[in-house]
Amino acid sequence: AAGGANEACESCAAGRFASSAGQAECGACPANSASGVGATRCVCLGGWEPVPGHENQADQCAPCDAGWYSLGADGPCEACPEGQSSEAHATECHRCDDSEHSNEATGHLCEACPPNSSAVPTTGSSCQCNAGFGATVSAANGELLSCTVCAAGRFSAGGRAACDVCGANTSSASGAWTCEECPAHSASGAGASLCYCEAGFAPADVGGAGASGCAACSARSVASDGSVGPP
Repeated sequence: AAGGANEACESCAAGRFASSAGQAECGACPANSASGVGATRCVCLGGWEPVPGHENQADQCAPCDAGWYSLGADGPCEACPEGQSSEAHATECHRCDDSEHSNEATGHLCEACPPNSSAVPTTGSSCQCNAGFGATVSAANGELLSCTVCAAGRFSAGGRAACDVCGANTSSASGAWTCEECPAHSASGAGASLCYCEAGFAPADVGGAGASGCAACSARSVASDGSVGPP
């Protein structure tokens, strides 16, 4: 700015500006904005954005909300990517914890997944049930509502689907992520929690369950309870 008739013009210092020629003094940048040497205007700092209606003047800067961020200058705050969030007036976003997710529906804030579930590893935008649990999903928005342990005779490898029924000649205990094949000389129907020894065979393990399968009965004995549990 011009200092007087006999003085040369000087550049405004950093943090100050002169928006038009012929100004006697440089103005100070508004709060939460800055400028370089010789600037004609100020721009918002990172984590802040121009107040609507002042985008070209940057005479007012407002903080980015939590879940949003800004690198500064003239642009508005931007939403954090899915699976990430931020504190207020942030310049970057951070990934949510493994037990949390974020998306537009959560306001771009990290939100806890239901019990017995975790965030989808690739995106963090939604939740999925752990292995051994079946999902209940909202028909309205697709959000995971709850995860329920699979009953005996059913299984789930995890995800966003209900527990599946074990096929014939397999069985499972409660909370299984897969079904076990029936041991030799035993069989089961679909959805079974136990396999049963064939006629003439009995569980090889004392107590009736185990991985040893079914043993042939001796010539002078018969099988009683032929149940064989999953290994």
